[in-house]
Amino acid sequence: MKEWGSMITRILEVLHWLAVAAGVIILLLTVFSDSANIDGTVLEKIYKTGVVYDEVNQRYVTNDVSVYGLDIVGTYEPEKTISSTVSENFETGEHYSNVKVEYCGGRYNTAAIIVYTIGCIINLTLMALVFSNIHSVIKRSLKEGERFNKEQASALRNTGIFLLEVVGVTFITSIIAGGMTGKMNININIIILAIGLFVICLSEYFDYGNKLEEKVSEQT
Repeated sequence: MKEWGSMITRILEVLHWLAVAAGVIILLLTVFSDSANIDGTVLEKIYKTGVVYDEVNQRYVTNDVSVYGLDIVGTYEPEKTISSTVSENFETGEHYSNVKVEYCGGRYNTAAIIVYTIGCIINLTLMALVFSNIHSVIKRSLKEGERFNKEQASALRNTGIFLLEVVGVTFITSIIAGGMTGKMNININIIILAIGLFVICLSEYFDYGNKLEEKVSEQT
């Protein structure tokens, strides 16, 4: 079971580092291109968020993107024209109004996109470090058995801190980017927060167990 856990955590770590690399590429593409060039690229699929009108299929599509609780919202503002016509029923004398909404493209908030991308890159980096630490704990357990040691306690403590940092980055990024788009959507990932606190408490248990083992070894 531990062997599987070691392999899975290593795979997840590698996948997150690949995602970090992809995020850096997306950031560079966004910085070195104007907002108009985002159309027709993979960036359009990521950042055309919210309720968007699909002109081809003539329907509204909701596109939501979230990275560990960081919801990307409001980076795309569709441009539309509203026209109204009034018709009259000459038999009854009633008037009818017909409102027609036509979408003609849209614009991207490049500054908010950059902030969101940086936040996502940081979160993915922290999660890569989380899986790296978990892998090291499992690998050390396979090598040294079930005994407590300082390295395991330290790795678990750092893992908990990284998870809390993910919550902090998500919260700060959502406030900054929300202020730029005018669509404030404050994100706090309660699940990751709870797991982070639990892992930190677990690290204290490992540290306490290590101290007990040291006292026992000194007395024998």
